[in-house]
Formats: sequence, structure tokens, C-alpha cells
Amino acid sequence: MLLLIWKVRNKLVFDNKQPSLWRVLCSIKSWVHFAAPYFPGSSKGLLDVNILKEFGVQPIIQQVRIPRMVRWLSPTHSWIKLNTNGLAKGNPGAAACGGIFRISGGRYIGGYCQNLGFQNAFYSELMAVIIGVEFAYQFGWHTLWLECDSMGVIEGLRSSTFKPPWPLRVHWHNCLSRLNSMQFYCSHIHREGNSVADCLANLGLAFLSLCWLPTPPMEIFSKLRNDALGVLHYR
Repeated sequence: MLLLIWKVRNKLVFDNKQPSLWRVLCSIKSWVHFAAPYFPGSSKGLLDVNILKEFGVQPIIQQVRIPRMVRWLSPTHSWIKLNTNGLAKGNPGAAACGGIFRISGGRYIGGYCQNLGFQNAFYSELMAVIIGVEFAYQFGWHTLWLECDSMGVIEGLRSSTFKPPWPLRVHWHNCLSRLNSMQFYCSHIHREGNSVADCLANLGLAFLSLCWLPTPPMEIFSKLRNDALGVLHYR
């Protein structure tokens, strides 16, 4: 198309030959109609749609993505909620995990984090659950609502045929044994609603061993408050 315009311009400048605007427009429309299927893209508004239709091109309407609202939900009075998260910087890479226990109203009753060395993200997610369940069992918290942002972990907890990574086989079976003695429920939450556990997992990178946190570290104060207030996050 640019080549066509350049040729018409040269004829006007060097040959003093007036172009036929109608023929130029027809040529441009033909070129656009031929080339359009080979170029990705989509129309973003009514003006784009009308221009494309003038060139004989069927517009592809851009899909509008509707933001999804995500909110952390507080447990009822009889339940203790455990949110967990694991990470690996590089997957595999420097790995850590963390978790937080809260009761009704979002009140903090404990948390933990641990450096896991060089691992992948799924290993870290599983370890976060294993450690959290063990803490709950030791403290006698036997009405446990577990929530994390890994669908793989949730499916593993719900499946009778799930096989964890070999180094975690014994730990995982012990974890399931603990859960069988509890009133237990698990659910998935999007990452935007799991920010406190994510923050604790990042803190775990700085620790050499498992660390129990009886009081909330200052890094999670604002996130704890937002969760307790039911602040919405958008995905």
C-alpha cells in the first residue's frame, strides 16, 4: 500500500501526471482486503469497525476482559483458617514457603515460614501445606479450613490417587493421616486474595530453618487489616 502511494507521488512530482484518486482508493482497498487475513489484530471501537468495513474487511471485535473480584473470607467462629503459599525464584530456584492461621474476624493466631533451598514451586506449595497441617495438629486445632492458590495442591488433597514428589511421599502420607483425624475443608483462592501467605513465603527466603511466628511481622500488617475489613482485590 505504501509502495502504491509512493509510485503515485513520484508520477506527480517527476512526470507531472495527475493521479486518479478513485483508482488509487480502489487499489488500496483491494490490497487491504487481500492482506487483512495475514495480519493479526482486532478492532477496539466503532471507528475501527467502520474503517475496516469500508475496506471490505470483516472486523474482529476485541473481547473485553471483565475484572474478577477476589476477597479473602473470614472463617466462622468454630473454624480456624490456614492460608498457605510456596514459591521458587526461577522454578526451580531459591524456594520457600509460608502460612498463616486466623480465626473469626481475621484475627491472627500464628504463622510460619521456611527456606526450602533449591526446589520447584509445586514442591514448595506442598511443603507449605504439610508444615501448616502439622502445626495445626500439634496445637490441637482440629477444625481446619485450608486455602491456597495452587489448584494442583487442592486436587492432590481431594484425590485418592495423587502421588507427590518422591522426597515428600512420607511427609504427605503423614499429613493425610493428620487430616483424617480433623474436621477438614479445603478451597482455592486466587493469588490476589492470598497476599498474606505470599508475603510470609517471601520472608521465608531470609530464614535458614523453619520459623514459627507467634505475632505477625510488620511486613503483613496492612495486608492483615485489608483482609479483616473484606477489602476487594481485582484480577
